Amino acid sequence: MDLRARRFRDREGGEARLSQREADLLRLLASRGTVVPRDELLRELWGWRGGGETRAVDAAVRRLRVKIEPDPSAPSCLLRVYGEGYRLVAAPVRAPPAAAGSTEPLPRPLAPVLGRSALLASIHGAIDAGRPLITLVGPGGIGKTRLAIEVARRIAPSRRVLFVELEACQTVDEARHRVAAALGTSLPAAADPDRALAEAAHEPLLLVLDNLEQIAHVLAESLPIWLGAGSLQILATSREAVALPGECILDVEPLGPEEAGALYAQRAEAAGRRPDRDEARAVTALVSQLEGNPLAIELAAAWAPVLEPAEVHRRLLAGGLEDPGRGRVARHASLDAVVRWSWELLGEPERRVLEACSLFPAGFTPSAVAAILEGEEALEPLLLGLRRKSLLLPAPGPGRRLTTTGVVRRFAARAREGRGDDTLSLRFASWCADRAVELGRRFAQAEGPQTLASLLADLGNFVAGLDSLDNPRAVEVVLALGPALEGAGWFRIHVATIDAALARSGPIEALHRALLLQRSASMTLAIGDLDQARRRIAAAGQAADEVGDPVLRAEVLLDRGGVEVLAGDLQGCRDSTNEAIALLETIGGELPRRRGRAWMFAGANHTDLGEPQRARDCYERALTAFGADGSDRGRAAALIRLANLDLDDGGLQRAEERLQQAEALLSTYGPRGRTAALLRVRGLLAELHGDLAAAERDQLEVLELSVAAGEPWTQYDARLALARCALARRDPRGALEQVQPAVDFAESHGWIAGWITAITLQGLARVYLGQEARARAVLATLRREPQAAAAIHFLEAILDDAPIPSTSGDPSLHRLGALAQQLRCSPGDRGGR
Repeated sequence: MDLRARRFRDREGGEARLSQREADLLRLLASRGTVVPRDELLRELWGWRGGGETRAVDAAVRRLRVKIEPDPSAPSCLLRVYGEGYRLVAAPVRAPPAAAGSTEPLPRPLAPVLGRSALLASIHGAIDAGRPLITLVGPGGIGKTRLAIEVARRIAPSRRVLFVELEACQTVDEARHRVAAALGTSLPAAADPDRALAEAAHEPLLLVLDNLEQIAHVLAESLPIWLGAGSLQILATSREAVALPGECILDVEPLGPEEAGALYAQRAEAAGRRPDRDEARAVTALVSQLEGNPLAIELAAAWAPVLEPAEVHRRLLAGGLEDPGRGRVARHASLDAVVRWSWELLGEPERRVLEACSLFPAGFTPSAVAAILEGEEALEPLLLGLRRKSLLLPAPGPGRRLTTTGVVRRFAARAREGRGDDTLSLRFASWCADRAVELGRRFAQAEGPQTLASLLADLGNFVAGLDSLDNPRAVEVVLALGPALEGAGWFRIHVATIDAALARSGPIEALHRALLLQRSASMTLAIGDLDQARRRIAAAGQAADEVGDPVLRAEVLLDRGGVEVLAGDLQGCRDSTNEAIALLETIGGELPRRRGRAWMFAGANHTDLGEPQRARDCYERALTAFGADGSDRGRAAALIRLANLDLDDGGLQRAEERLQQAEALLSTYGPRGRTAALLRVRGLLAELHGDLAAAERDQLEVLELSVAAGEPWTQYDARLALARCALARRDPRGALEQVQPAVDFAESHGWIAGWITAITLQGLARVYLGQEARARAVLATLRREPQAAAAIHFLEAILDDAPIPSTSGDPSLHRLGALAQQLRCSPGDRGGR
């Protein structure tokens, strides 16, 4: 009988195998050489801690007798001593000497390793470097055991490897006996057990200790002694590091999107239903929502033959789906079981802090959790402990942000609901409201480059907190977030937050409802969804009429004009704009900032209509209104629009004077205001004077500042300016490099107008690179967009060497027209044509 290989000769002389539990039982009985009490067998091999009846030992003995006794009905080897326990009276079982490679059987992997090549290389590197203790750390189900098995399988041909499962061990003594049994030795009662184990590991050996988190703290004293023999290396898997000096800790991260999708497809096919092409998008969404956790993905895939991906996800989140197979340990049978294993190892203060952390779906800073707990706990040590236990993970964003997984958040939510305690939830909602309003105020005042980044980092928290706020407070939060979401180009998210506020039960003040509807209509218009914009504008108009607010009514009319001009109804746009102007002219000196914004919208509509003089009049009125309000940024915006009109009329000197005034106004603000000044003033002035080196230098500075400040909208404008400069330098390849991120940004945010401008510039660069076929492909793409008529005519003229049409209605397109005219006047700049 070979206990290491779990092989033996049966009664007929054929080769048969033992289970791991059967081999452990024989090894333990053989090592003692005497009667072993039944309770001791239960404790050492099954991890039994008392309480209730179990017949596990008796059942295992009966199975063994069938395999190894000459006559199972009259056992002569494996005997029961009534009232005492069991003993083995056969010849002592000795393990054969180890060969160069390992002969011990390793656990059979349930699935191949995907997407872990870099981590596997790091593990092998640590082993080859002789690191004594290497710990794979990560949350439950992340794939630590699978990685350890893979490493063991790769090393086993050249070195002895032992795999010891410690899940059932609750004490260091249980772990010692489990390791001793794997080594084929016993622990003498009178000797130091740790020294005895160190001596038993006298040959080069890789000892894999799987799932030691529940005893990591008590093993911390034993492991250095085991490793003292010098020939032993330990590869451990745990949700918590052992925290020993010299320990090599390797974090096991979630799978990337591609690897997660491949794992789902592989396991779903094994279950009997490979996803087809029609399900690809649903599967991508599912594995993303499961956060790349391999266990969650495998549990989901197991149900693929009978459930759609969306239904699988819903039931998994509710904790209602378990593994339909029989091959998993209990702690991996469901997503709830994964978290419960860790939860039961926590003290009550740690659970309270984890519940608070789990309220933040977008991550948190320690100060945010401290505000929720209001000094209930000594926070920092508990957060550090939860981080070490893999229950908290690093999160993106400014500061020391942490997060929990979705599985942990849902488990903690059910724990709170089970107690009927909503104290933390109400504190979280109050914190979200205060924080959102404060950051919105700071954003409006351009206070510091980190304001927008902080707001966007907590946006998911603010949205989650809306459900627990009363209607007035929820509306206040949504209105406070609006300018920042617009500034970041997150139009769709802005619309979604407004819709969430409008869908709330209970009354919403009429003015607030009208304001929300008007904002929603403006954002839908920016996205380019004209049908949806029309419906929202109609609803906003009705609400504005009910309120009787003339400025709001004028804003709605101007939005309607914007829809009409994009739909090609120029007369409709003209009528709506004129009606709005008539309303604005009836208002006295009240609400100057809102009047200034409305006059800016009116000027934009007249610009789109090709009516520069009327646009100029509107911008002048906006300048006056913002002056009455003391809004320097509003005045600067109006001056920049007026400067663009001056340029159209050839008034370079007047345009320069206005831009210098705008720069002086914006330079009084913080870094965000200075970024805008650099972008819209210095760079534009340099372009106007043909100083391309200065223009590019300024725009590169803008790009750097906007990246640091987290302002993708400003990055978009800087990229376009840099692309124009590259084209003016006869460098179309450089232009393409700069414009592609701008195209991607506009497309991902659903910003149709910005996408049209960027892709038109891309087409222009293709023309002057000599890639006419690709330029015509750009033109074909534009033709699918109803709002791109002006850009289509412009690019057609460039491609056909026709006269360049007037682009005065669009400042961005106008600069492209001037640039194209400049390039056309320079021979040899069009790919040799």
